[in-house]
Amino acid sequence: MSDAASTTVEEVQRLWRSLVKLFPTWSLPFDWVLSPSSWRMIGVDMIAGQVHDPRVRRASALLGGATEEMVASLSQMARLNAERAANVFRAVAVCYVTLPIALAALLSEAAPGELRAYVEANVDAIAPWVVALIVTPVIYFCGLWRAKQIAWAIDLHCAGGVAPACPEEALGRFATRR
Repeated sequence: MSDAASTTVEEVQRLWRSLVKLFPTWSLPFDWVLSPSSWRMIGVDMIAGQVHDPRVRRASALLGGATEEMVASLSQMARLNAERAANVFRAVAVCYVTLPIALAALLSEAAPGELRAYVEANVDAIAPWVVALIVTPVIYFCGLWRAKQIAWAIDLHCAGGVAPACPEEALGRFATRR
């Protein structure tokens, strides 16, 4: 691989990491409540909220300095990332939701009295497992949603449908070192 190609790969990866930092999974529950773009997710126009979303505007500002080739690479990476996140979420949903429910249904049919007695006697030990079985798929869903938001932000930028944030606001703490 030539030096020019490796530099391009490094630049794409650096820009990817900067984009990902704009959409942390942990902040999604707060955005659902506090972000005006979430309040606009009703009706037929699902774009209106996104074009004013500060994270999307920062992403557009970051992408503004990239070449078309870099943006195309980032778009493809975002699609692959969202697809992988969807596959992982489905696997987690099966393993953490479907299988435990199926097992509980089987046990309740086979030995309802024994299962009830076991659960009542061990509720303190079982409760954390139930919470983990509920929370883990939710966390993976949030990751999936954020992965899709990155892809959507890149698509909106490519479509020219979002006004980038001013460079200082966009690059502030997300600036990458060259």
